[in-house]
Amino acid sequence: MYIENMNNKLLVIIVTYNAMQWIDQCLGSVLKSTMKSDIFIVDNGSSDGTQEYIKHHYSKDVLFLESKENLGFGRANNMGLQYALDNGYDFVYLLNQDAWVFPNTFEKLIETMLEHDEFGVVSPIQMQANMKHFDTFFRDIISKKYNDNDVIEMLMFHKEQQLLEVHDVMAAHWMISRKCLSSVGGFSPSFKHYGEDNNYSSRVIYKGMKNGVLLTAFAVHDREFRKTSYKRQIFMDYISTLVLTNDLNQCSILSLILKNIMFGFKKSIMALNIYPLSCSLRLLFSYNKIKENRDQSRHDCAFLKI
Repeated sequence: MYIENMNNKLLVIIVTYNAMQWIDQCLGSVLKSTMKSDIFIVDNGSSDGTQEYIKHHYSKDVLFLESKENLGFGRANNMGLQYALDNGYDFVYLLNQDAWVFPNTFEKLIETMLEHDEFGVVSPIQMQANMKHFDTFFRDIISKKYNDNDVIEMLMFHKEQQLLEVHDVMAAHWMISRKCLSSVGGFSPSFKHYGEDNNYSSRVIYKGMKNGVLLTAFAVHDREFRKTSYKRQIFMDYISTLVLTNDLNQCSILSLILKNIMFGFKKSIMALNIYPLSCSLRLLFSYNKIKENRDQSRHDCAFLKI
């Protein structure tokens, strides 16, 4: 049964790209939630039949937008975030296509955020599909401040500590309050794939709010395991520096870029491969755009229209 909560409108935003493997599990979990929500889907140019499948099986359940190109995670989500602002939603839930929630996930998150409005973004515990382990990257994020045993102990014995403050958490599962959305805004166009959620989390902190994980709410992120190739590792190093250069809590953009260029140069020499240096130089060539986006992100409702 649905929880009657007429004062808190919830919009669930899902960005899809070749999502046939997960779409029924993902959408089915939202439709089975104890809290009623509207569903906003942006498809990033799927080629596996996702668009046709959603239109045929879920046309009555979702607002569906199709893109002929891959807009990227941030830009596609911003379309949903803008819709939420324009239509008076109190909360927005960002849900990855390869993820799903439990019936009471939304209910628990919103109840907690109403009691602790200093938290702008709150995630449930993100589990692997087998429900035996934390999602790998979720565990890494939690372990920056807590270890697994700390979390289990707080879950079992310390009821007053069930909302953990964290610096950042992956946006596979994010509940965002309207207060946060109006202040922080949307995702920065500096990021197309990867790093968007790290940047957004740092902007939440810059705006005087907190990011959190609720230990009594659970969800699944059934991510695909990818081997970390040399090229991918270098690319993720580039993303990490891009995140730092866009972080309003950091001081000098140029010094970070120059340090990364030196790092990339040494990597290229050692590996006899130009790719590390080329990634570093991308930051330098993007300096003006990075600065522009960073400056804009200081404003309320950045990258969206009020």
